[in-house]
Amino acid sequence: MCCVPAKFITTIRNTQLLLLDDYTFYKTVPIARDSRRYSCTNKDCRSYVHVTNDNVIVTVCVKHNHPPTKFVKLEDGRYVKAEKYDDGLCCASLTKTNLGQAQFIWTVRDTKLLLLDKYTFYKGGSVSKRGVRYVCTHNKPRCKSSVLVDKDGMIASAYLNHTHPPPNYIQMGDGRYAKPDMRSCRRFTEYATNLGKATFITTGRGTTKLVFDDNSFFKSGKELIDGSRRYTCSKYPYGCKAVIHVDKDNIIVSYRDTHNHDQVIS
Repeated sequence: MCCVPAKFITTIRNTQLLLLDDYTFYKTVPIARDSRRYSCTNKDCRSYVHVTNDNVIVTVCVKHNHPPTKFVKLEDGRYVKAEKYDDGLCCASLTKTNLGQAQFIWTVRDTKLLLLDKYTFYKGGSVSKRGVRYVCTHNKPRCKSSVLVDKDGMIASAYLNHTHPPPNYIQMGDGRYAKPDMRSCRRFTEYATNLGKATFITTGRGTTKLVFDDNSFFKSGKELIDGSRRYTCSKYPYGCKAVIHVDKDNIIVSYRDTHNHDQVIS
């Protein structure tokens, strides 16, 4: 069985598996510069295979304590478990490819989500050569739908098997999105927008703060893809939820005036 070419299959979730005697193995850790280890996909099985970088099987240690998992090959060349094939219905209908440019939205919490067919996905897993994997945001119960976005921002494939209705988001005045039942959404409806140029000061400790409406704000969170930034009231540690968003030109685009204290700057 050693020194034979390795055979690989790709599942509908774009996972590459090693196929040997109808059993499947997933890549775990490299064992040397020129080889890597594949372990059985059954978590209770200790069988493994060593494969070189040239995809040649050099070591086989198989002591399976379970029957092999049956797969069905779809029209696009990928595989799906037979138990999910659902009485001969083509599961390729659940998997779509080449869906064009990925569309993203920002929530009121400054979270970046992928939007596809009214469903939202968050970035899950590491970046691979194939691209970045996004997972459905529904987690009670966990939805297994996922999307693969390549390095050019194009949707390479999407496994869409949602077991729930799409989330309901509404767009706020500053362009961000929120769910109608969120407290943050109700707060953001009180946002003031387009309030002019931001003013900054430097404290004695060299810290830069934004000053507006006789209150000071510090930069919090990451700089967004459009260059805008979020500033939080300096009294945030004491429960203040006031927030300002500034664009890349230092124009205040939105302001949530929910201070729970007197003015900081007199």
